[in-house]
Amino acid sequence: MTFLTPPSLRFIQFPGITQAILKSKPPVQNEILKKKLLYRSTHRGCKEMDLMLSTFIKSKIDSFEPDGLALLDDFINENELEIMEWIIESKNIPSKYNSLVKKIVKFNRQ
Repeated sequence: MTFLTPPSLRFIQFPGITQAILKSKPPVQNEILKKKLLYRSTHRGCKEMDLMLSTFIKSKIDSFEPDGLALLDDFINENELEIMEWIIESKNIPSKYNSLVKKIVKFNRQ
């Protein structure tokens, strides 16, 4: 059985919203990025990763500077299996994410 989405619901455009976000001041961009990271950390696919990342991000997201948020965004978009291997230390952690992974591990061991 196949469900079809009507063409009008496949893509909803909000004229001007994207431009407004891109032209907004950095604090607004940071808040949008924080919301994106919170959502993405709870909807990864693997429940264990959802719990590990979402609890860390919920408690620490306000302490990240803009560069840290960008790094966290890159990290969240990595392959889920690789992130898990980095956290359980069965695979070498890329130097880019070394301190972030250590913070996540330390936070989840408390």
